[in-house]
Amino acid sequence: MKKRTAILLTTGMVGILLAGCGDSKTGDAKGSGSEKSDKVYEIKLTSNDATTTVWMENMQKASDAIREQTDGGVDIQIYGNGEMLVGDAGLEAVMSDAAVFYFADPNNYGDYVPEWNTICAPYLWDNYKTVEAFTQTDSMKKINEKAQDANVHAVGDSFFVVGTRGVMANKPVAALEDMKKLTLRVPNSTIYTKTFEALGCNYQAMDMSATYNALETGMIDGCENTSGNFVNNKIADSISTPYYSLTNHMVCVVALCCGQGYWDTLPTEYQEIITKEFGKCIAESNETVGNNEEENRKKLEDSGVEIVEIEDLSAFQEAVLPYCETLEGWDEISSEVNNLKE
Repeated sequence: MKKRTAILLTTGMVGILLAGCGDSKTGDAKGSGSEKSDKVYEIKLTSNDATTTVWMENMQKASDAIREQTDGGVDIQIYGNGEMLVGDAGLEAVMSDAAVFYFADPNNYGDYVPEWNTICAPYLWDNYKTVEAFTQTDSMKKINEKAQDANVHAVGDSFFVVGTRGVMANKPVAALEDMKKLTLRVPNSTIYTKTFEALGCNYQAMDMSATYNALETGMIDGCENTSGNFVNNKIADSISTPYYSLTNHMVCVVALCCGQGYWDTLPTEYQEIITKEFGKCIAESNETVGNNEEENRKKLEDSGVEIVEIEDLSAFQEAVLPYCETLEGWDEISSEVNNLKE
């Protein structure tokens, strides 16, 4: 009964937002050009992430700037902490052209844009600067054209990078064979399960909220995440002898998306303002997160976590390569990314 009620509520929420989207249309289906609308476009920006993270705080600043520059014509309301329309509900809202900007991993849209799975691949990126450089290439522009044809629009024309992922567990990982000794929580996503299967690790796909109990009952030895998230969620408190191993298996790329059909209802002037402000937001967030990596590791160390450096990651990279090669456009994308790396 509870599940059925939740489904009805989700469907009802998307329906309400779709109705709001219809009321906000001006001119033809492509927006009103440079002509300013007298409508107020209310947009829900939704995320699983806490509103206190660097990127969520910067998105609030961008939303405030957009509201000011449009004289209140665009009112972006931010909902973090998984408060509304995340997971399948967030994806449905985007694909249904609801008045929603959804902040989530690009691979959520992999069924519609297969190359967005590829840009989330393990060991593809080295840092946020390479991600940003790739978003300016013709290859990425072609991928985004495919996304738009599939009704997915990346707000800001770029991607957030929210950190580099490592392994927090009760045993250290100094070499690939150490992965076989661990049972780790991973997100319930193919890109993660395939990665850790390739690395030879036992894994349990589960929600982050279930991780604490799983650690305390001994069901798992640890989990993987970014250093910033480990600082904030205090997973180490549930591990008797915590080690944070710098496997660096993913540079975590995240997209802020809406339906292309919804985007096309916004006046061109508003589209330009939103793109500009969220472009600035993404660049500032990425730089701050990149600069905070060392500080976050120091905070973990000060809290009793032992940091484990891995001198050579080549065995890890080779282990996941057969999986990466199955991803759409891997050869072209990985070749271009390697050329961009510093």
